[in-house]
Amino acid sequence: MSVFLPLFSFVIPVYNVNPAFLDQCINSILTQSFSDFEIILVDDGSTDTSGQLCDEFAAKDNRISVIHKQNGGVSSARNEGISAAKGEWLLFCDADDTLQENCLELVFQTISDKNYDLYKFHYRILKRNGNYQEVPNELESKVYSAEEYLKLLLRHKIVGSCWGYVYRTKYVKQIKFNTVLNIGEDTLFVINYLLIIQDNIFVSPSVMYNYRDNPQSVSKDWRKICSEIDSVNDEIRLLLNHFSALEKYRTEYNTYVVHNLFCTHLWKHRIPNRKNQQFLIANGNNCCEGDIDLAMKRYVHYLKMNRIVGNAYLKAYYYRTTLFTSVVALCRLFFHIHNKR
Repeated sequence: MSVFLPLFSFVIPVYNVNPAFLDQCINSILTQSFSDFEIILVDDGSTDTSGQLCDEFAAKDNRISVIHKQNGGVSSARNEGISAAKGEWLLFCDADDTLQENCLELVFQTISDKNYDLYKFHYRILKRNGNYQEVPNELESKVYSAEEYLKLLLRHKIVGSCWGYVYRTKYVKQIKFNTVLNIGEDTLFVINYLLIIQDNIFVSPSVMYNYRDNPQSVSKDWRKICSEIDSVNDEIRLLLNHFSALEKYRTEYNTYVVHNLFCTHLWKHRIPNRKNQQFLIANGNNCCEGDIDLAMKRYVHYLKMNRIVGNAYLKAYYYRTTLFTSVVALCRLFFHIHNKR
């Protein structure tokens, strides 16, 4: 009996997904113009009918397989899918997102005779009103070295999600998603991949992925982001250290951390703790030129002078930002009411 060895493997974690969204996701892959693939649906202990729906899809198409497991989170589900993948190349897809119908065909045309270890494609956002929001391309379409690409990722020039890529499965199987982190695990995974690959990365200008805007996503929960961002920063530092690459990427890593600290604390309106303040004092000026917000640079400057002065400045910045946001909201409300008359 011959074993089916597909060229591409899709790993899709499934947990209590809207049936219509799951149907759209799977059908967007089944209707691809290039058909040499497998779909691995990982039912992460769903408590609704999602697991049953996965089985129904698998019964209709032998390219679909289902793994049922106890709930362990999206990273645990992706790790199970990675272990089961048989394709030469691997893609991650969220269960409520979709692919353009020519995605795999375009990818195959590019990678079939080239020495690439990673293929990145572009995406757009499906809004709740059913309209698509086009997103400007993050990078110029060309071939990048792993070093170039990693530096751009650490500088927040690239969205750190694990979807939007086509990976070589042989390298993916050497690493795992961090199952402790609830945020940033995507970025950590991509960084790990970049540190072990041998060849280049191709960045395509084509929109191939449709990301569904989900207000309930963990990535939109700023409380969780603020509480866990320190763990993400630490895990990336440990990973770079493991590959003896921290000093090589020191400036970019500092930029990553400083950017994270300011963005998360700005949304939370909370003064950084003593550990983060010490990091800012020691590393706040050793960042990539032009990547750090002027307000953050001023905060670091005042923090070096005196912690009380620095934190007073940050509080004042918070209040000013909040006041500006409130004024804008009131103006929008006024014009909305005025236009209805």
